[in-house]
Amino acid sequence: MKEKWECVKKKMQYFTKTIYFILLLNGLTILSYFLNMSAIGYLSFSIVVLLLFLFDCDFRAFIPLMFLWFGCFQTQSWQVPSIEFIIMIIFYSIALILFIYRFIRNHKLYISRIKKDYILLSIILIFISMLLSLINSPDLGLSGLGLSHYFMIFCSYFLVRITVDNKEEARDYIVKSIIITALMISIQAGYMILKRFIESIEYGNEFRVAISLGWINSNQYAAILNIASILSIYYFSTHRESILKRIFSMVSILVFFSINLVVASRGGWTSYVTTMVIGIIVYFVYNLKVKKQNILKDFLYIAPLILFGAGIMIYLGINGYLSDIVSRMTSYGFSWNARDVLFEKAIERFKIHPILGDGVYTTNYYFPKLWNYHNYIFQMLGTCGSLGLIFFMFYLYTSIRRSMHFKFYSVFNLIIILYFLIHGFFDTIYFHHAIMPIILVLQAVEHENNINLFEIQYSNILIRREA
Repeated sequence: MKEKWECVKKKMQYFTKTIYFILLLNGLTILSYFLNMSAIGYLSFSIVVLLLFLFDCDFRAFIPLMFLWFGCFQTQSWQVPSIEFIIMIIFYSIALILFIYRFIRNHKLYISRIKKDYILLSIILIFISMLLSLINSPDLGLSGLGLSHYFMIFCSYFLVRITVDNKEEARDYIVKSIIITALMISIQAGYMILKRFIESIEYGNEFRVAISLGWINSNQYAAILNIASILSIYYFSTHRESILKRIFSMVSILVFFSINLVVASRGGWTSYVTTMVIGIIVYFVYNLKVKKQNILKDFLYIAPLILFGAGIMIYLGINGYLSDIVSRMTSYGFSWNARDVLFEKAIERFKIHPILGDGVYTTNYYFPKLWNYHNYIFQMLGTCGSLGLIFFMFYLYTSIRRSMHFKFYSVFNLIIILYFLIHGFFDTIYFHHAIMPIILVLQAVEHENNINLFEIQYSNILIRREA
């Protein structure tokens, strides 16, 4: 019996490390979305989490698993309590018991992986600042919701960090899972865009480009597309041996760019263009200086992308949609688009509670339908005070320091951090439950024992002196 159990366990562990598991999770997300049945997504999520703990699987598929949960927010909600809800709670309770047992059994390994992990420490410190901000919160319900979302952010780093081996194979899987999940979200967004486009033609309605999937809006969706685009460049550069993987990367970039052209806001496009240009420069440097590969061969993959993209631009230009998009972008000008009102409110609340802040998610208390102050500095000052801002700066410092290494994966992590910093000036994507887990999962398997550029130069000097 024990041998059979071990056999089933190994098969399950193997399956969760394949692309089929990613496709399964994304398929369940799309199914629950189009059937408008939240029970499919919520119960599927609960069952999968239970199985992952039951068979000692790792959490490298955390991002598609997370979107299986968030993808149900727009679907028809179920009643609480209900039979489905009770079943889900039972599954969660069993999963929690299994996690505690698993952590106790493997505590030496897990503790060794998080020992002196300053990113994890910074995440915990930020959580503490959020807890302390409850003292001043005018609405404990809103702040409680913010803390529950931040718990998902914490789990994204912690579970991946302790269960996933820090190896190239795991990094490749996580990058691939994020790209595929972004494609899944693009199917949902593309369906809504196409539906509104058809309605605008049939009924003469204005073609509205702003979309909301229920759990993210256009700004946050643009962030997911942009991160996936950056990772697609990385995936393309690191898989020269596979024609299919390189075509997959190019098609992904084309999809992300096409939808981003329609839905991205000013902040999304500013950060997108900046970081994509840097990503392309890194690609050329990597191929010319490190790998010394012939970039002309890559043009066979890139040329169709350029031609198809140009075709889309010409089509949009002929039909007048491109001018509408450009006019929408230019109409923003250099103004803050009423964000100065948000900033003033954040400063006002900070002056009242300068140490601990006014409470997480309390922006919604003063501005209905808004959940943040649209700038990470003002967000931390207004909600978590100077204490929260100090802990957030500590997180940024540790993140940048870990990525300052002569490794291709770390370089692209640094580009994504730069993207967060740029986009974060226009919209708060830090601490968003559907955005920040992406960067944390990438950081959880980042190289730790790298030698940075200074150390390489210094070691070369020592070698020459010894010689």
